Amino acid sequence: MTVTKTRAALAIEALRATYAIAGPGDSSMEKAGRLRLCGAVDLELGRPWLSDEGRRESLDRAVDRLLFELQEELPLDLTIVLHPSECTSFVAQLPPGLSRGELEARLRREAALLASRPMRVLAVHPIGAQDGPGPDGAYVLALEDAFADMLRRLTAPLGSVSGFIAAPVAVAAAVAAGGSAATSSQILSGASSLAIGAYAEYTEYCVAGPDAAAPLLIHAAPTRSDTDRAYFALNTLRRAGLEARTVRSASVYGDHAGQETLRQLGAVLPVETIVEMLDAEERETARRVGADVLAPAVCALRSDAAGDVNLLGWWGPGETS
Repeated sequence: MTVTKTRAALAIEALRATYAIAGPGDSSMEKAGRLRLCGAVDLELGRPWLSDEGRRESLDRAVDRLLFELQEELPLDLTIVLHPSECTSFVAQLPPGLSRGELEARLRREAALLASRPMRVLAVHPIGAQDGPGPDGAYVLALEDAFADMLRRLTAPLGSVSGFIAAPVAVAAAVAAGGSAATSSQILSGASSLAIGAYAEYTEYCVAGPDAAAPLLIHAAPTRSDTDRAYFALNTLRRAGLEARTVRSASVYGDHAGQETLRQLGAVLPVETIVEMLDAEERETARRVGADVLAPAVCALRSDAAGDVNLLGWWGPGETS
C-alpha cells in the first residue's frame, strides 16, 4: 500500500523552525504550493548548532515539539530551507564532465578546507552570468558533519527529505514564478528581481534574472541597521552587474521586514512584501506567525526550485551516489 505524503517545507534556524504545508487532495493545488497550514516552533539549540552531548536534551525537546504540531499531517515530503548565515557558504566553480558523486566529493573537500573540519554538502545552487549560456559556478551550503547529523535526527521522524534550498533562492524563485500579479508582469517584461531577507544580525540577498532558472548572485552580509541593509543591497546588485534602476521588484521578508526597513530600502529600490504573494485565505492562515517570518518556507512550497536548481541531494555518512 502506497502512503501518500503531504508536501511541506521546513525552514531551519538555530533557535526556531517555521513550517508551511500545502493543501491536500487537489494535485493542481499542491503543485501551486498553496498554503494550508503553517506554524513556528522554538528549537533552543543555540549557536553553534548542537555540538556536544549536553544539548541532546534540547534536540529531543525540539523533535517532540515538531511532532506535537504536525502529528496529524505525517508523513511529510519535506523541503528543508537553510539560511546562508547558519551554514558554511561559498561559491565554487563547476568543472565540466564531473559525475554527481565526483562533484559532491570535490565540494565536500572545498567546504572542509574552508571550515577546517569535516563538512556535509547540503545544497548546491547554480549561479549564472546574465548573458551566459549556462551557470558560471555554484553557491554551496554545507554544515559540519555533527550539525548535519543533528538536522537528520530532527527531520527523520517527520517523513522524508526531498531537497534542500537556500532561503533567498526559494523567495527569488517563487517571485519569478509569478508570486503576485505585479511581479509576474514585471518578470515577463524582462526585469531582474531581488530577494532580501532582513534579520537581526544579518541580511541575505538573491539576485535573479527574468526566469530565475539560475540566480545571478547569492550573498549574506552581517548587518546591524537598515542603512547597512540598503548598502549591501546595492552592493550585491553591483556585483551582479546590475543597477538599482534595472530592478523591478525587491521582495523583503524576515524578522526585521518592518516599516522602517521597508522605508529605508524603498528609498533606493522598488520594494514589496511577501504578504502580497498570498491570497486572502492564505493571509489569514499566516496571520498567527506572520507572512514575513514564514516567507522562506512558504516560498519553498511555491516554487519547485529545490528540485529544479539544486544539483545535489542528501547523503548520509559513508553513502555515495
